[in-house]
Amino acid sequence: MEKVSLTVKKGEIYGFISLNGACKTTMIRMLLGMIRSTGGGVRLFGQRIGLGSTTIWQKVGYMVEIPSAYPQLTVRENLEIVRRLHHLRSKESTEAILEQLGLMPYRDVKAKTLSRGNLQRLGLARALIHQPELLILDEPTVGLDPAGIVEVRELLLSLALN
Repeated sequence: MEKVSLTVKKGEIYGFISLNGACKTTMIRMLLGMIRSTGGGVRLFGQRIGLGSTTIWQKVGYMVEIPSAYPQLTVRENLEIVRRLHHLRSKESTEAILEQLGLMPYRDVKAKTLSRGNLQRLGLARALIHQPELLILDEPTVGLDPAGIVEVRELLLSLALN
């Protein structure tokens, strides 16, 4: 991608759609300050984003490529770590996101034993637990069955409307 200029307003959903290898993930990583932009600049919420600009992550939920988790920890334990990293005091946020993403039956299951679809749901839960103002997702429905894809699309639409 070259010379991208994008303004996203509250409630809007945007997607990068192109062939594999067209730098969609690279663009997302630049938006998040995970890699240095090759030219120009990146701004989120009026703040210039550069390599290592992690303070923006308090306002942004993200999932880049394959969702990650601590394999030896349960789904709940993984979410508890993210909750604490975001300085969320209430453990209710963990329970609420487990319910919202349909992960309640798997809350005590180790992440390493999850199906690809449930690992994807855990990644979404990690991105959403702190109720971010902006959500950046890289292929959020990969690994989900058709019903799961519909659920995620409906969830994203409901989040955009709130």
